[in-house]
Amino acid sequence: MSDLRPIAAAPSILRTSFWLWIASAVVSFLSGIVGVLVAVQAGASGSSATAVMAGAVVGAIIGAGLRVVIAVFMVKGVSWARIILTIFGGLTALTSLPSLFTGDLLGILVLALTVAAGIMMWSPAASAYLRRRY
Repeated sequence: MSDLRPIAAAPSILRTSFWLWIASAVVSFLSGIVGVLVAVQAGASGSSATAVMAGAVVGAIIGAGLRVVIAVFMVKGVSWARIILTIFGGLTALTSLPSLFTGDLLGILVLALTVAAGIMMWSPAASAYLRRRY
């Protein structure tokens, strides 16, 4: 791990992508929590509903945490992290697409942040930085 570069060494477009990934993780987590709150308000109850809601919260925490950790690796110059984030981004985009038709503002925001972060992390400056070795 000693060969990780400082975040300040990354090109500005990659640092911006990093912060967009962080924002995407936070908004995605909040979207999951809002979904659970809406289900509770709609009257979801019982042991199976409680288990599903608990699973949704745990899943939101794990998903956001993974995105943050992998984004840190990416901005520190680890090239495989960009591949993992691309896969996460593609899955996030696919699952967020219905938000465009339902008007779910948090889902639309997650989609926009994820697409912008994905485009920025594949820019020529970011690619050159991630290809460089010590």
